[in-house]
Amino acid sequence: MVTMISSLFGIAIVALPAGIITAGYMEEIGQNKEKDEMLKVKFYDSVDDSLLKFAVIISKSNGKWVFCKHKERDTYEAPGGHREAGEDILETAKRELQEETGAVSFEIKPVCVYSVTGKTRVNETGEETFGLLCYAEISEFSGELDSEMEKVVLMDGLPENWTYPLIQPKLIEEYERRELSVQKNEAIYTRRSIRKYEEKPISNNILKQIIDAGRVAPSAKNRQPWKYLVYSGKAKEQLLAIMREGIENEEMQPELPLSVSGIPDAYNTLRIMEGAPIVIIVFNTNGKSPFAQISADDRFTEMNDLLSIGASIENMLLEAEKLNVGSLWIGNTCFAYQKLIEYIGLDAELVGAIALGYKAEKPSMRPRKRLEDIVEYYT
Repeated sequence: MVTMISSLFGIAIVALPAGIITAGYMEEIGQNKEKDEMLKVKFYDSVDDSLLKFAVIISKSNGKWVFCKHKERDTYEAPGGHREAGEDILETAKRELQEETGAVSFEIKPVCVYSVTGKTRVNETGEETFGLLCYAEISEFSGELDSEMEKVVLMDGLPENWTYPLIQPKLIEEYERRELSVQKNEAIYTRRSIRKYEEKPISNNILKQIIDAGRVAPSAKNRQPWKYLVYSGKAKEQLLAIMREGIENEEMQPELPLSVSGIPDAYNTLRIMEGAPIVIIVFNTNGKSPFAQISADDRFTEMNDLLSIGASIENMLLEAEKLNVGSLWIGNTCFAYQKLIEYIGLDAELVGAIALGYKAEKPSMRPRKRLEDIVEYYT
């Protein structure tokens, strides 16, 4: 049964049951089977932007899958298309979604990069081609379809008569796999480094939850070598004034001469810390000054303690994300190391800092290396 949902300015939007199939589709599959049977679809977290030539958008509206029917075919497909010269790839996705579905109100996000190797109707060479896979939640359709599409269909399930039967079902499968992974470990995948914060204060209860997550982290030999000093208000202002003095001293008389190119970034980090309601200074209670000479034995102990502290910091960042608190872990305290140590007066190794505050920005995930680029398996 086919149910007409609405007709908006010439757009036919219909709801179809899953599994609908046509004779025309079967004929097309027969014609393309030999060409498509050698197709290989792969997925990457990121590739060089210049390689991205296509965008495909998996989308839903009110809980139903959104697909398009081409004017010259009896098959269904997710919206998508070619990237235009000089166009940002996410803008490609937005444009194709609007042109092929008539969507005017939607939220869209990148999912991953996909590639197809093998000859298709849009790739006669058969070489590996890359595209951006996105997901969109459409809340409103309006205007005319500015494309070769005849109509938009909303489905409870997935169609059987695909235009690209060996590609797009795999794209949806990968989206669902990644979405399930995000739901299971949501904070790991949604956490971002936040550099702009609201002035809204963080309650002591929320702050304690974040720090307590760091407290229960694993540590080498259970040494728990971390110490956290929490600064806010006037105390934070005084601390950061000292940090500024230290960076200025480093600029004039560098103790880290091979790192002076990082001083402008240190000033930027200081500005970020000034805008954060909370700054936590992180210490290794077993560590010595990085300017001190230590034995190889002590160096290995220090390495394990720093790994432990890293695990504790990560726990805190993830807990902050779960509580919708933005965070940024900071290493630029190194440019004011001596000044900060003298001011704080703690006999321990200053590792870095954490800035916390409610988010005033929503940055996208920065590029990540592909899994195959960072892992080697031996059996």
